[in-house]
Amino acid sequence: MTRFHHFVLGLIAFATLLTGCKDDDANVPKMTKAKHTVVVYIAAENNLRESLTKDINEMLEGARRLDDSCRIVIFIDDYEKPRIYTVDNTTQYTDFDLLAPDYEFPEELNSCSKDGLRTVMQYIRSNYLSDSYGLVMCSHGTGWLPTTFTTSEAAARAGVRRSFGVDNDGKGTYSQMSIADLADVLATFPHLDFIMFDACYMQSVEVAYALRKCADHIIATPAETPSNGAPYDDILPLLFERPADYAKVIQIYHDEYIDWRSDYHDCGVVFSDIKTSELDNLYSVTRRMFQVHQSEWNTASKTGVTRYLELPKSVMPVTWNYNITFYDIKSLMRAVLTDDEYLEWTVAADAAIGAYCLAPYVYSAELIPTYPIYDNSCGVAMSLPPSLEESLPGTMVIEAYEALGWKME
Repeated sequence: MTRFHHFVLGLIAFATLLTGCKDDDANVPKMTKAKHTVVVYIAAENNLRESLTKDINEMLEGARRLDDSCRIVIFIDDYEKPRIYTVDNTTQYTDFDLLAPDYEFPEELNSCSKDGLRTVMQYIRSNYLSDSYGLVMCSHGTGWLPTTFTTSEAAARAGVRRSFGVDNDGKGTYSQMSIADLADVLATFPHLDFIMFDACYMQSVEVAYALRKCADHIIATPAETPSNGAPYDDILPLLFERPADYAKVIQIYHDEYIDWRSDYHDCGVVFSDIKTSELDNLYSVTRRMFQVHQSEWNTASKTGVTRYLELPKSVMPVTWNYNITFYDIKSLMRAVLTDDEYLEWTVAADAAIGAYCLAPYVYSAELIPTYPIYDNSCGVAMSLPPSLEESLPGTMVIEAYEALGWKME
């Protein structure tokens, strides 16, 4: 099982009762201000609980190499009460089960809802002061895929919800947090040095664009990632360095699975870093290229174009009368643009995509066959709107992409 969740067919109910935390609660930790804090947000009320708690054991090991000005604040929502832990270089335990939480939320909360995320982040902001913050988000992920379905094709397109995480209330109701809600909440938190997603399909240019006002860097994979997740004992100390070497973080994550290649059938993990300060320029250049080639996105040969996910409409609900494909953005542009246009576009793309590591094939436990990764790739996905895939008139290209793509304001 990977961090990719099978799509829930039917409307997703957001019905979990949410409760806040009182500042005068006797359990509120009395923490001194840190220089650097990495918040780890773990939505584990799902089938990843065991894997994600093993990740915490790796964090305990990595924390031993931090200096005194750094700390890790871990929020976990599993099948026990949601709770928060502090880990630093003085933490003695290497087994998560032996740790005592700083705080247990008095009642269940939905960690994959807007209100649940807001409750947790406000609590952390109030009780764990720091000069800077980074954020690691661990769970399932669907990136820019729809997660709700309605009764008509038009309504389905208008009601697309892109999501992070899965929260299971134990009664068969699953919640997933839309990227728009995630962006809204994180925009109210102090600006983050980085957001790292240890979840499937989260490194798309659309997701990064939605989060561009929340963090300086988005680090993630455009494909599936095995349930073992990141090697936190090695990469966590690097996330505290200033300036942080995100290229090294990505390389270590990538190499971890190359070393285990026999277990993953010659497949590996694709990881990349997006610098959000460059995304507005990349958007402008890409939009102009869409206008120039309006009628060609659906007719250009996709042979040699890297795909990170491909779901034909034959496996989708009836309301999804279109294919879903995550293309590598650089690979797709190379297939459509002229040489001069591609050179201009890559200047903007290379400024925005700080580092990436590729693998021979995309790892997938869910989908067969796995996909080859071609040299003209950059580890960042882009999803063409359905109208482009379904050969609708070229004049609809920009309208469709702005409705379903990068623009969210």
